[in-house]
Amino acid sequence: GFIHTSPLDLNQDTLQAILDIAQRLQVQNVRNMCQAFLKFAIVEQCSSMICNSKQSAKLRLLNFIVFILVTN
Repeated sequence: GFIHTSPLDLNQDTLQAILDIAQRLQVQNVRNMCQAFLKFAIVEQCSSMICNSKQSAKLRLLNFIVFILVTN
């Protein structure tokens, strides 16, 4: 088989299609890259939510983020 080796344009618009193809072709490195991209996006989104929320909600959200990152 042949695998294309040029850089992937991974962003929010292409993520789902690239992840679907990587899963179908069982390309673990690309799947890992997509998962890392998703984790980064979650942290970015949650960090902006933490800055705008109350203190107790911030702590619960931070605990949730840590749980997700550790278990995945």
